[in-house]
Amino acid sequence: MSRNSLIAVGLVVAVAILIGIFLGDQSSTPRLIDRAQEQEVAVVGDLVSDEPLSTDTDQAADEEQKSVQVWGIILAPEGGVAPLAEVSIYRVRFPDRFIDRGGVSLFEVIDWDEVRSVGSQLTRLPLRNDLGNSLQRVSETLADEQGRYQFQGLDPGSYLVAASAEGALLTPAAQLIDLADSVLRRDLMLLPGASLTVRTRSASGVEADCRVIVRGTLIDLSVGNETWYLSREELLLYMLNPPMLEGKTDADGVIQFDRLPPLEYTVYAQKQPLAQASMRLHLIDAREITLELIPGALIDGMVFTVDGTPVEGSIVKLVEPGRPRLGEVPRPLPETMSDAAGRFLLQGVPPGSFEIVTKAKGFIDGRVPGIKVESDETIPVEVVLEQGAVIRGVVRDGAGSPLPGIDVAAETTVRGGGPATEVVTDAAGQFIIDTLMPGEYRLTCSGSGWRRSRETVETGPELVEVTLDEAPVLTGRVLRPDGDAISRALVQIDQNWGGGDSTSSDSEGRFRLVLEVGGDRLVINARGFARFRQDILDEGGDLGDLVLSQAELVEGLVLSPDGSPLSGARVTASEQGDRSQRQRRASSTAWSDVDGSFTLELPQPDRRWGIKGSFPLLLESDLLTVEPRGNNITGVQLVL
Repeated sequence: MSRNSLIAVGLVVAVAILIGIFLGDQSSTPRLIDRAQEQEVAVVGDLVSDEPLSTDTDQAADEEQKSVQVWGIILAPEGGVAPLAEVSIYRVRFPDRFIDRGGVSLFEVIDWDEVRSVGSQLTRLPLRNDLGNSLQRVSETLADEQGRYQFQGLDPGSYLVAASAEGALLTPAAQLIDLADSVLRRDLMLLPGASLTVRTRSASGVEADCRVIVRGTLIDLSVGNETWYLSREELLLYMLNPPMLEGKTDADGVIQFDRLPPLEYTVYAQKQPLAQASMRLHLIDAREITLELIPGALIDGMVFTVDGTPVEGSIVKLVEPGRPRLGEVPRPLPETMSDAAGRFLLQGVPPGSFEIVTKAKGFIDGRVPGIKVESDETIPVEVVLEQGAVIRGVVRDGAGSPLPGIDVAAETTVRGGGPATEVVTDAAGQFIIDTLMPGEYRLTCSGSGWRRSRETVETGPELVEVTLDEAPVLTGRVLRPDGDAISRALVQIDQNWGGGDSTSSDSEGRFRLVLEVGGDRLVINARGFARFRQDILDEGGDLGDLVLSQAELVEGLVLSPDGSPLSGARVTASEQGDRSQRQRRASSTAWSDVDGSFTLELPQPDRRWGIKGSFPLLLESDLLTVEPRGNNITGVQLVL
């Protein structure tokens, strides 16, 4: 096997064990290693000391040594330690709704408002704000010549250590850190990464100051519905190593992108008035490409109303005909805005067939189809906009007081009619949507603390009056079989594609769930316990004490190819089911101990599970299928 093949296999396998309890996963949290236990752990053998970094013997150095809170060893992808690796520690504040999740749906993590507003110009991974802001780097350092690092001066809380070096990704440690008083050790093996050097040229030579966009492909529709799910490991890896980037070439027409996850990428180069150049490629390690830009066409257009009045400030976009496939981001074609005379210029148009789409307040979207570009020509275009149909209304509470800041969305009832048009109520609770085709629409009004309202309305002059009720509240207490409270249990209303109401239990096991969206089934997840489900009434109320059952356990050993116990291997269990059903399936994760032993907690009873083990630069174990049926399973052996 070539070195590149080995690295590729290593990445696929190693991602699985090095990221760990990404979202504070209570069902899969590995046991933290405290200071007393470290003496029994041989992570790197005789390569390094089993102590934090030593310092000078003066009193100040001794005090510094005593203040060390987190330390560990950084290992290189090819084996051995990684001297002078860059090590960072992040404060972790993951959203409650991702606790106890082995994987997440793209529908839950993507900021669809950003996707809709940015469209084809997308240049970064569009994560929801609460997820995108959940990692905050608080300190960084360099590993020493033995690959050792240390951090001190940290406040109590949850942390994640990640490290990088030349040719490697910013790789997270296998476990989060719940920092209290003990000194904690976190070793990690760096994952190999890819890099891309892009050169831009034209017929006249080197082209400097070109905009270069790099987009990794996260969705592979050929593998079926599973493509809509990311493991927690994949998601965290993409958060630390974004697969969507942009930059500009230097005076030599060169730009380099480092720390790219090995994926399939599309690379675009733009510089007006030249036409956009692009290339699709699969990155495994270092790669260099050259993009040749050719002269582009110019679309010289005007935007008018039906009576011939110029429309200023109309957004004008060039798009390819037809709808893009679900999950596919269109290529970044030129777009602009009309001036005071209604004129617009689209420069650098590449050869092909296109449509022009225009948007302006108070008008139905304009569209000019059938624009064919063959060379660097000038194409005149006129766009005529029709006055839009209107839905106007006011949102009030039950007492008749106006509600400002309420989200209002109007979506046509015509199948395939496009995305919803969204606005927000003003200080008087009023809203107006004036860019619609005449017809029937589903109107949705929602806001924090209010029960979501949905009704069907017609466009027209009539005022739509919406009354929102306060969202009902569901309360209860989550308990163990012995009556003790379960804290940090995730309590949520079951919504297959995410977006349901959710909260967490407090130190006394109590929860208060505001039912803004509502639903009829409650789901509770907690580490060490089977998933709890109960049908509920949509109007809220107190459920009293909810007792969770102990999870079924799978216990066994992870063995290396020579049959010796393997420490630090990742063991995963995935619910086996009908893959044609686009729904979330349960999963769980554990790590092998110093003697190769592991204990895996299964979150749902009476299910069939697929279990496998993995470790960096080793092939995964064969998939083992088990059905506990209410019993614990022991004696499992996973050979890598």
